[in-house]
Amino acid sequence: MYRKVIGLTISLSILVMLVLAAPAGAHPVVVGDTSRADWFAKGPPEPNNGAIVRDSAGRGEYVWSDARGDQRQASTIGATGDITREADLTRFSVTADASNIYFLAKVEHYSGIKNDPALQLMISIDRDHAANSGEVALPDGVNTNVGATAAWEYVVQSRFSKGTGGTGVYAVSAAPWVYSSPTVTQTVGSGQLVTSSANGGGYAELAVPWSAIGGLPASQSSLRFTVSTYYSDHRGANGNPSLAIDTLSSTGASAELSDGTIDSAVDLHFTATGEVFAPLLISEFLPDPPGSSDPKGEWIELYNPNSFDVSLKGYKVGDQPYRGGSQGMAQLPDQLLAAGQAVVVANDIATFKKNNPTLNLPAAQLIDLATLPAYTSWGTGKVSLQNENKGAAFKESLALLDPSDTIVDLVQYAFKTATGPTGLDPDVKPIVLTGTAVGPNASYDRCPSGSDTNDGGIDFFVRTTGQNPGTPCVTVPGVDLRIAKDGPDIVDGAAGTPIQYVIPFSNAGSSAASNVVITDTLPAEMSFSGQSASAGVVFAGQNGQTLTWTIASVPSQASGSITLNVTLAGTVAPDTALTNSVGIISTPAEADATRHNNVATQTLITTGPPDLTLNTSWAQASGVGPGQTASFAIIYENAGENDANDITIVDTLPAGATFVSAEPAPASVQGNVLTWKVPSLTYLETGSIKVNLQIGAGVPIGTLLTNSAAISSNPPDLDRPDEHPDSELSSLMVGHQLFMPVAAR
Repeated sequence: MYRKVIGLTISLSILVMLVLAAPAGAHPVVVGDTSRADWFAKGPPEPNNGAIVRDSAGRGEYVWSDARGDQRQASTIGATGDITREADLTRFSVTADASNIYFLAKVEHYSGIKNDPALQLMISIDRDHAANSGEVALPDGVNTNVGATAAWEYVVQSRFSKGTGGTGVYAVSAAPWVYSSPTVTQTVGSGQLVTSSANGGGYAELAVPWSAIGGLPASQSSLRFTVSTYYSDHRGANGNPSLAIDTLSSTGASAELSDGTIDSAVDLHFTATGEVFAPLLISEFLPDPPGSSDPKGEWIELYNPNSFDVSLKGYKVGDQPYRGGSQGMAQLPDQLLAAGQAVVVANDIATFKKNNPTLNLPAAQLIDLATLPAYTSWGTGKVSLQNENKGAAFKESLALLDPSDTIVDLVQYAFKTATGPTGLDPDVKPIVLTGTAVGPNASYDRCPSGSDTNDGGIDFFVRTTGQNPGTPCVTVPGVDLRIAKDGPDIVDGAAGTPIQYVIPFSNAGSSAASNVVITDTLPAEMSFSGQSASAGVVFAGQNGQTLTWTIASVPSQASGSITLNVTLAGTVAPDTALTNSVGIISTPAEADATRHNNVATQTLITTGPPDLTLNTSWAQASGVGPGQTASFAIIYENAGENDANDITIVDTLPAGATFVSAEPAPASVQGNVLTWKVPSLTYLETGSIKVNLQIGAGVPIGTLLTNSAAISSNPPDLDRPDEHPDSELSSLMVGHQLFMPVAAR
C-alpha cells in the first residue's frame, strides 16, 4: 500500500500543548461496593454501538450499548428451561488505572444469585493483533472461537459459581481466572455479581491487575478484546458445554455466533496512567461557509494529539452519529497522520481553495471528501452539515469511527428550545448555538486541539475570522477561562451522606486572567464540610449556600482544580435531582465569544425506585379525515434512579379507529387494546413506539378521538404526589390537528 506521512516535524509549541492536554488523573474502580457509581459513561443511546467517553477530569471509558433481547435462546444453545435473558448483555464497559484494568458487564434483569446457573463472562485479550498468533478457541470447553485476527494471549473469565457440585450456592464475590494458555490459569484481581435487588440492576464487575495480562501496553499499542457470556456451569444439551449466549456485535448474537466464531472485536488504547483514550480527534469544522453553494465549502479538520503517528486506514468521518442512519459517513485513505499534526477533509477541494486563497496546505494534509468511498453500512447518505431549522430546535453530529467502528469522537452542536432538540448523546454536551442558525463563516475550533472532555462548550472556541485549517490550535486569543464540575450521578439520600466534587478550571487563552473569582452555589439540601485546592487558590469563605475562591492570576494555558466536600443536610426523598452550579470570572471580563464555558452544572439523583413515565405525540398535520391513516408515537422513560424491570405498556386506541400496524409490533392485540412488554429500563433510558391507525370512514369531521396510554412495572415504580405521570390521555380532532395531553395517574 502507498502511504504518506503527514508533517513529521513537531514545533515546540505543539509539544507544550501535548503536555498540557495530557489526561489528568487515573480512574480506579472499587469492586464489591454493589454500586456502579465508579462508572460515569452512559453509552450511546442507539443499541449495538460502542464509544470512547471522556470527562473533564481526564478519565476515559469505553462503553458498548448492546441491543436487548438479541441473546441466543435456550433451544439455540442446546439447553432447555433456562432464562437466557440473564446472560443478555445490555452494556459493556472498560476503564483502567495504572495498576488494574476494569470491566463492567450489565446484563438483562439478573433476578437472583440463587438462580442455577449463574452468569459467566469471558473477555479475550489480543496484544499483538497478528493473525493466528495466539489461541482462537476459548478455554474451559465453551465451544466458541474468536476470529483469527483476534487470536488471544489472555482470557479473563468470571468465577461466580463455587463449582459444579450441584449445591446451588454461589460466590457473589470471586476473583476471576486469567488464562495465559488453554490450560494455564491464575486467580487474580476481584469480581462482584450483583442482582436486580441492588441499586443499578444486574451486572458483573471485574478488576484484573495489568501484571496478569502482560502489563500496561504502550500508548501507541492497542489491546483487542472480544466479549461473550455463558452459564457458569456451561449448561448445554445432554451435558455438553454450552455455546456463547451473547456477545458484542452489530448484528445480534444469533447472527454473529451462528458459525461458532466471534468475529467482532474492539481495539482500545490506554495512556501511561491507564486511561482509555481516542487516538484521533475532530479538531475544527466549518458548517456554513461564506460565498459558496452549501455544502461544497464545508470542511472538517482531524488532529493527532499523540506523540506517535496514527494510520488513517480504517477510520471514517461524517455526520451520521449511529449505525444505520440516513446521513453520511466516508472512509479515510490509507496514510499516516504524524504526531501533533492535522489533516483537513474538504467537501469540495476547488471550493475550499477558493475560500482559502492564501492557505498553502501540502497535498497530504488536504483530503477531498468526494474521492472517499462511502461507508454505507453506517450511513446511507452524503456528508452535509445542518445549518438551521427555520428557527426550530435542531442538532447536528460529527462522528469519527476507528477501524472497529468504535465512536472515538462525537461532537454535537445544537440550537435548543424548551422542547428540543432530541437525539443528543447522553455522554456528549453539545456546542450550544447562540442563535437559531449556525453563523456564516463561523468555525468551531477545539482549542487546545488535544483537549477532550466530551463537553463542546468547554472544548471548542467559535472563530468568526482567522481560520487556519490544517494548523492545530494552541491558544484562544485573549482570556478564555473554562470551568467544569465532576461528581457522582447517584447518591444515597440519607442525612449525612458524604459527596465529593472536583472542579477543574483552566485558561485556554493567550493572555493571563487577573483577579479570578470562582463561586459555587450548593443546593439547599447540601451543607459544606471542607475543601482543598491547587496552589494559589484561596478559599474566601461561605455566604449562605455560596462558596467563593479567589486567584490572583491564572496564566495562559495554566490549569488547576478544587476538591469540594459536602454532605446531605437532611434525609432527601428518593429520586430527587440535586443540581449544583459553579462559575468563574475575571477582571477585566472576558469577551462574549469565550463566556460560554464560564458556568458549569452537575446534577445527581438520590437512590430510589424507578419512576416510569410516558407521553404521546401525534404526527399528523391538520386535515386528517375519515377513512385516512393517522399515527402517533409513545415516548417512554425511566426517570428514577433504579432499574425498572418487567415493564408493560398498554395503549387503548380511540373508539372509531382501528389498529393498522406498530413498530415495534405489540406483544398482543385485543380489539383496540395494544400491549407491549419491555424487559427493563435503566435510569434516564428512553424508548419509543410508533402506532398507525385508521380513522373510521363514518366518523364525522370534528369528532375528538381520545387515546389512552399507560406504563407499569413489576415491582411497581415510584408512588408519591410529585412522581412522573404513568399514563396519559391524548386527542386528535378528525379533520383538524389538535393535540390535547391530559396527565392522569
